[in-house]
Amino acid sequence: MKKTLFQNIRIIDGNLNINSNKDLLINENSILEISEPFSIKNPDYELIKTSEASFIIPGIIDLRVESRDPGSSHTDNLETLLKSAAKSGVTTMACLPNTKPVIDDPSMVESLSLRAQNFNLTRLLIYGAASIGLNDEKMSELGLLKQAGVVGFTNANKPIYNPLLMKRILSYSTMLDLPVIQHADIPELSMDTEATESENSTRLGLRGVPSITEAMLIERDLHLVKLTNSRYHVSHVSTKEGLKAIERAKNDGLKVTCDTSPPYFILNDLSLSNYDTRYKLSPPLRSDEDRKFVEQSLKNGIIDAISSDHSPQNRDSKLLPFAQAKPGSLGLETLFSTTLSLVNSDKLPIEKAIHLITSGPAKVLNLNLGTISKGRPADLTVIDPDKSWIVKGESMNSLSSNTCFEKMPMQGIILSCWKNGRKIF
Repeated sequence: MKKTLFQNIRIIDGNLNINSNKDLLINENSILEISEPFSIKNPDYELIKTSEASFIIPGIIDLRVESRDPGSSHTDNLETLLKSAAKSGVTTMACLPNTKPVIDDPSMVESLSLRAQNFNLTRLLIYGAASIGLNDEKMSELGLLKQAGVVGFTNANKPIYNPLLMKRILSYSTMLDLPVIQHADIPELSMDTEATESENSTRLGLRGVPSITEAMLIERDLHLVKLTNSRYHVSHVSTKEGLKAIERAKNDGLKVTCDTSPPYFILNDLSLSNYDTRYKLSPPLRSDEDRKFVEQSLKNGIIDAISSDHSPQNRDSKLLPFAQAKPGSLGLETLFSTTLSLVNSDKLPIEKAIHLITSGPAKVLNLNLGTISKGRPADLTVIDPDKSWIVKGESMNSLSSNTCFEKMPMQGIILSCWKNGRKIF
């Protein structure tokens, strides 16, 4: 079996709190040995040469990606999605069930999994639809979906809003030991809105949704989580109120986790001033007070992971007046650099930042991944943190180009990406 040696390379592992130079030997499956620099002398390996500045981290794990295939493959297809992920250093990603048809049936899970495996690129995990057709009326066959291999249940970019349905889903998910992933929103308050309700939205003439809607649904859910003793995860948390509710739940010992996405710690609602539809997101961009609280919550551990919230939209759906344009932004190829920006601005230590995109998401989904230790799968990402680049949606692997970070300077590039010891980028 082919062996590969990374010699005297800086390893950063947020889970084990390692940040030092080592020799790292892998084969086409797992990590064989980690030892002091230049100590591995076995000649039976391929030596990988890296620059002095570069370092290696566990393969990035992305908790929230939208696949447009099947159903809208002109927007993005499975191959371009997996290539975008590999180029981004993402070795594992979890796909939402809002494809066409919806992933509410075991055959859909098996079909998509098999197609992804045939590309032999990034590992694709799949969430099952919590309700049939994502219609928030009738619970999907959760047990059969688990047998087919799903890693959690969600209504994707819609909330599980029906309280009786949510109670049943949480109860069943407890028996199956899988998390329920919530998009926290109140449909009656957010319908036909375009921005967060604020002085800024009023000045721009944009219909606003109160930021408190996020916390309102989280607070309701937490009572049901306590009742059912279930695993509950809130996606792309974006508000101070929502994070405070999650912090209280964690302090009460509930099995609650959450992630946020880069727009909510880098941008605020002032970005909407020119009505650029690239900044139309779901949840919408929030106030700078919310942004700063998200930043603080990444540092103090309230937030468990950073996800890309990758949401490709075709050009036509963004070339519309702001009110009619679809929300969403590409996120995969900017995920690492936006996370690194927290380190470069002294907001986070690098070990913590790496944890949030590797071992943090692994713990949310209970995966045996996200750390560099002997015997574990050789999922690795090699990075040059000093190289800078400019974000250009047109040059990304996706068939879409809608990024809210367009023309923004970034630092840190992915040099290579390895899944199970095999180079996929």
